[in-house]
Amino acid sequence: MTNVSANSTRQQKIDDAVKTAFGNAAWTYEEQLTGGLSTANLHKITVNGNTYVVRIGEPNRAYHQLDREYTAMALAARHQIAPAIYYADRQTGVLMMDFIAGQSLASFHFGDPQQLERFAQFIHKLHQLPAFPEDTPFSEKLDGLLALCVSDVQANDLVQQGMTLKSDLARLLADEEDKRPSHADINPTNLLFDGTRLWLIDWASATQQSFYFDLASASLFFFYQNDAINDAFLRAYLKRPSTPVETAKYFLMRLFVSIYYGLIFLYLSTQNKPQLLSQAEVDTLPEHSHFMQLVGDGKENVATPRSQQKLGFIYLKTALASAQTSRFIQAVTALHN
Repeated sequence: MTNVSANSTRQQKIDDAVKTAFGNAAWTYEEQLTGGLSTANLHKITVNGNTYVVRIGEPNRAYHQLDREYTAMALAARHQIAPAIYYADRQTGVLMMDFIAGQSLASFHFGDPQQLERFAQFIHKLHQLPAFPEDTPFSEKLDGLLALCVSDVQANDLVQQGMTLKSDLARLLADEEDKRPSHADINPTNLLFDGTRLWLIDWASATQQSFYFDLASASLFFFYQNDAINDAFLRAYLKRPSTPVETAKYFLMRLFVSIYYGLIFLYLSTQNKPQLLSQAEVDTLPEHSHFMQLVGDGKENVATPRSQQKLGFIYLKTALASAQTSRFIQAVTALHN
């Protein structure tokens, strides 16, 4: 071991992982990696000329279920959906996997029809894996997350309306036949493109879930521009035109996922108890696609609490506005027929 920029406890955890995986091979500490919303520490190391990531989590946190996470990731790794795993200790929360040198996701060109189909089929491949361990339903998780939010967020009118809609959507979308092994957190920080293939990392949320959840998450982060590209994405996943029921479930799950991530971003943005946006500021927030253009132009930064809060409210407003449309009525009707 050389050049370790980590405390002695972390150094020992990395050393144990390397010895278990590679015997007495020497290893070199490269850097601590940043990015993403996970609380885990990511450390880049080199062993025998190859580069790996050692992920050190917090196994004693109540909401961390490492048995479920590691089981799901191991299944995905066997099918080259997740990076290969060399060491996993559920007691210490230490995981060692291949380092994926990711390119900018913009280089994947999600809007290109062939690439859109490739992404859709990547998710479809995931959904064909053996079943993942079950977890608490996401509707209940949102109730628990709301209880952890600051009181101003809990009392906010948009949040309360969103939670009411969330419960209605959860009832509409409940269907055991839709459950598939799901990553359940497909977003730009968890999707990597190495120039050749796609990879998913951070499997903390992975479980048996409606396959529409992964599709709706991908829609929220990659296909928010218009309905046409969303419809094309669903067709590419199914490899055929969708039925009215499939179209309805996909549309309604996109609303559910908007509320889900809306509350997550509001929770994250208020951890240091900054002032909540005023009602006037919330009322004048741009539409989702415009806000993401501001992010692309460097005028908003979703790593900062204020931008996170804006995005959280935008997601809630988008879901609530969609629930007032004729398409919402058509979707609900399709599921009741």
